[in-house]
Amino acid sequence: ATIARFATAPFKATGFFSDGSTLEVTTFVTWLSSTPSIVSVSNANGSQGLATALASGSVTVTAARGMIQGTAVATVP
Repeated sequence: ATIARFATAPFKATGFFSDGSTLEVTTFVTWLSSTPSIVSVSNANGSQGLATALASGSVTVTAARGMIQGTAVATVP
């Protein structure tokens, strides 16, 4: 995702299960940024997954729960 500097963008997490079903799990995961000084990602109740672009660069955004995780790249031009 590309996020303008000082803007926010929501990240969503979806769980894919062995029976073929899916479930949005955005509020059930822990959000992490590889470089929070470039993009911070909220874990606050009501704004989980909301990324804020603070400086130019690229980061890896991770959604994790237990041993399971997914990643995405966020770029701030």
